[in-house]
Amino acid sequence: MSQWIRWGLDNIGNNTLDSNSWWKNLNEYSNSIKSSEKHNGKVDDSEILALQNHLIGSKSDLKSFFANGLFLEIESIIGVDPVELGPTKIDINMGRSRAFSSEEIIITIESSYRIEEGQRQLLVENFVRPSAEKYWTEISLVIGMKTNMLTGLGDIYADEMNYDLRRWIIMEVITVEDNDIDSDTEFRIEFVPPNSFLFSPLVSAMMSVLALSISLLIGMALTKRRARVPTMVTILVLGSLAFSIYWMGLPMQIVLGIVSTSILLVFPISLVSPSSGTIEKISKKIGGPHVKCPSCGKSNQVQSNVRPLRIPCSECNSILRIEA
Repeated sequence: MSQWIRWGLDNIGNNTLDSNSWWKNLNEYSNSIKSSEKHNGKVDDSEILALQNHLIGSKSDLKSFFANGLFLEIESIIGVDPVELGPTKIDINMGRSRAFSSEEIIITIESSYRIEEGQRQLLVENFVRPSAEKYWTEISLVIGMKTNMLTGLGDIYADEMNYDLRRWIIMEVITVEDNDIDSDTEFRIEFVPPNSFLFSPLVSAMMSVLALSISLLIGMALTKRRARVPTMVTILVLGSLAFSIYWMGLPMQIVLGIVSTSILLVFPISLVSPSSGTIEKISKKIGGPHVKCPSCGKSNQVQSNVRPLRIPCSECNSILRIEA
């Protein structure tokens, strides 16, 4: 295909081209190319410019170049009909050689289009057109798309193609990479942009932190006279789970559901946690006899059976005398 493009560019304005040759569409640019640059066995800048102007001049010409020239469906590559694209810029990089060679050619299309919130949008699908001859023997695909902090990708639907989605506070990033695609493989990736900014990376992260903070405050208030370990462990586990799912790019509804659950669970877990008095009684039974300091109220463990016995208070250092 690279050789076909190089050959076609050098034959712009060639009247001997076959009647069904796609390159006859560029005959109108023949006057813009110097005679010395025509049919000289290499691609010149004026010929590249002629192709760029032709593709930019009409979205239908761009579509025709991909469909009838490259045997590729451009809609399947960029996700929309080229007619819906805004201002478009096209760059054609011939690489190190301008001669008729098989060195790769890089065609870069810069444009934009408006997506519809809450509706399925095509990211990519099988883009090789079926043909009698197999023009594309090696196909690789690399896609990287980023959002801003107030826009998310929403739900992702993938068929026969793997992807990686990572969510950060300032953006979401989806990556698709496959270096060995069969031209007959039918694959498709779609996404549904959320229709609410509540599911954006920044706002959802703020809501998650707020919900966990509320859970923590409620747990601290309910466990003033109770054991705090069960409540704190529950909040820590659910918080870690929520932020792991957030980073892995799973649906935002799951993340918000988990942090909301932490608020609901903190009530029963705090109320069933043992009280401080119960814990003290248990510790006395396990650790032996204790004596309460009359000065500060601290309970001090008695580790000796000798009587009478004097021991210092571990809190205020007052001397406690034990007679029996």
